Amino acid sequence: MDTLLATANRLQDVFSKCDMAGVEVNLPQIVVVGAQSSGKSSVLESIVGLGFLPRGTGVVTRRPIVMQMHHIRNQDKPYVEFAHMPGKRYTNMDEVRDEIQMDTNRVAKDEKNIKPTPLNLSIYSPDAPNLTLIDLPGLTKIPIGDQPQDVGELVRRLVYKFIRPVNSLILAVHAANADLATCEALEIARDVDPEGKRTIGVVTKIDLMDEGTDAYDVLTNRTFPLQHGYVGVVNRSQANIERNVSMEQARNAEEEFFAVHPKYAPIASKHGTRYLTQTLSCLLKDHIRNCLPGIREQITSKLEEIRVQLGKLGWEELDARFGVGTGSASLMISEADRLALEAELGGGKGLSSVVNGTEPLQTRRPNVEKHHTTKLLHYITDFASRFGHFIDGDASSAMRTTEFTLSGMSGGHFERGEHGRASRVGGELVGGARIQCLCFDKYVEQLSEMGTQDTLTFEDMRVAIRNASGARSSLFIPENAFVSLASSLVRRFLRPSLECVDKVHEELLKLVQLCTQEPSVARYPKLCEALLESSRQLLYLHKQGTVRMVKSLVHIHASHVNTKSAEFLKEFGSRGLTLGFSADDALAPASSASYQSAGPGSRSIGSSYAAAAATPSLSHLPASHHDQQYAKPMMNGTGPPPSAAATARERSGPDTTRQELQELRLIQSALECYFELVKSALQDTVPKSIMAFLVHTTRECVQGELVKALFQEYDTAGLMAENPMVAKQREALLKLRESFLEGLDVLNELKFGMHSLDGVHNAHQASV
Repeated sequence: MDTLLATANRLQDVFSKCDMAGVEVNLPQIVVVGAQSSGKSSVLESIVGLGFLPRGTGVVTRRPIVMQMHHIRNQDKPYVEFAHMPGKRYTNMDEVRDEIQMDTNRVAKDEKNIKPTPLNLSIYSPDAPNLTLIDLPGLTKIPIGDQPQDVGELVRRLVYKFIRPVNSLILAVHAANADLATCEALEIARDVDPEGKRTIGVVTKIDLMDEGTDAYDVLTNRTFPLQHGYVGVVNRSQANIERNVSMEQARNAEEEFFAVHPKYAPIASKHGTRYLTQTLSCLLKDHIRNCLPGIREQITSKLEEIRVQLGKLGWEELDARFGVGTGSASLMISEADRLALEAELGGGKGLSSVVNGTEPLQTRRPNVEKHHTTKLLHYITDFASRFGHFIDGDASSAMRTTEFTLSGMSGGHFERGEHGRASRVGGELVGGARIQCLCFDKYVEQLSEMGTQDTLTFEDMRVAIRNASGARSSLFIPENAFVSLASSLVRRFLRPSLECVDKVHEELLKLVQLCTQEPSVARYPKLCEALLESSRQLLYLHKQGTVRMVKSLVHIHASHVNTKSAEFLKEFGSRGLTLGFSADDALAPASSASYQSAGPGSRSIGSSYAAAAATPSLSHLPASHHDQQYAKPMMNGTGPPPSAAATARERSGPDTTRQELQELRLIQSALECYFELVKSALQDTVPKSIMAFLVHTTRECVQGELVKALFQEYDTAGLMAENPMVAKQREALLKLRESFLEGLDVLNELKFGMHSLDGVHNAHQASV
């Protein structure tokens, strides 16, 4: 059974390296939790049989202490070894205490800081059981002296970190002379283990309770039941420590206390330090046995995550080039050796032949240029593929990231949406979804909010009509005035259209930036710079073409105002019908004689429309309720009410005549009709042009243009120069991989040993 405990200790040693790298492995362990004044340190020293822990006021234990206890023969002298000082044995417990404090200060930097980095030590003693315990800083609420104001919260966060994993057994220490309802250790344990299945209660200071009181109900598991119950202990007092009372003497005194106490005598056999030690050993062994399958799954999962990360950092590429597998044999070569050989050898069997001793190092030279060309083509193709996936909205293909990252490695978090096709990074639309929103939502909405009244006043229209008429007085509204005003209104669409082009261009630049953040590409800084610069030039070129196209679309509508457009005439006529006006109403002020007297060289909106159709003509659209009240009487020649006339004149100027006001109403309605028709056309054609000439064109030609640019303008070998930090990250991952493989070997040895023991046991039973 001690094989299980030895296996747990070996796993603790192996994965202590992983803890230092920030990678957690949840191992079966017993975590000791208690308040500062609960006697937690005394309990631990009683179990170990040695007084070696620092003592004092305030937070003395400022980091987790992993204590691996090993039982040795009685004739051997106890000693302690630290993981950070392998091979050095401490036989003086005062020196052990000093080393704990010095290493804690070295890691914590400040004498008051709380640090989560564990301190690992091994204790070898005839009095120590085969057991591993983790001592945590004592729970506190009020800072003492120079302690940080949030020291209580810091300690609680650290405690939760260690007791939250289901593989942790919780040893909750409570002082008997305090109310159980206020026990912080049990409160925290209940948060993570509400059913009490992995919590063991330890009741200290039973001998210090007030006369007439006892802890019988607590010790018999009646007050706050736990599955494994409570164990009462009597520790050495400070006076005993000062009188140098030995641990053996203290244990004998403890047993006598329970045996003679009138309340505790019937249950004395299930209390005391010796019983606590036996109970913890049995519980930990059973717990280890139950946790082993889960530990194997953890290790396998971590190894797969490391394999993926190494692949992004070029490890699989090196394996493929040199013919070295990813098994444990590849660990025979250090990363530095691999990099040195990589500079000398190429693909194929080069490295494996050198490693196996079948081929000298200088027998062959690789075709480095060919290798770099192949790699460069691969990365360009991969870059173009990710760029296309971003535009399509295929997030799972665009960002191939994993949750496992080593400190110092970057690669933004990517949220996956429905069916894996997400387009949000950090809560914002990105890629094709963002472009679609800019073109077909934002741009259309921006144009929809634009109207003729925003910039065009009656005074502007009045001036335009008079300028078009020149020195002559005009019977009808000159068409030149309408064309001039319509052109100026249409040109207002140019600015928002070009802004939409700029926004889409900026979004495409962001996609290019995201594509170069893929770890497999980011390891080559010069390649990233070249991809960014060439992509920017390509996008700028296509942006210029798109700008010319958008300008042409607006210019088409502004340069030639087609007043004979069927849609324009239909829309204009429908407005007249809606308001109840007819062609006769519109032309009532002008007699047929005067209409016919207009020469063939003079054109007006009214005459062109009357000649074009006998259906309802250029009636106007009043701009307000007062205008509607005034409109029809004015067209019939009866005149408006004084109030309406005054309102209209205020809007068009005090000198506006009745005829001018009629003309202004008419041309305003015509301009609104034409403005809305052009707006609708641009809302459809401008987004399509941006997608066709900027987005899709860039996507289709990006790979070919990058190949042309990178091979013609850059040195291939220079582009493939790896970032030195990548080699360090790869080395760190390889060390983690080695630790996990070693842990897997430990589990395999245990499995083989258990099978062997079972076979011997079965053979013995058969012989009997």
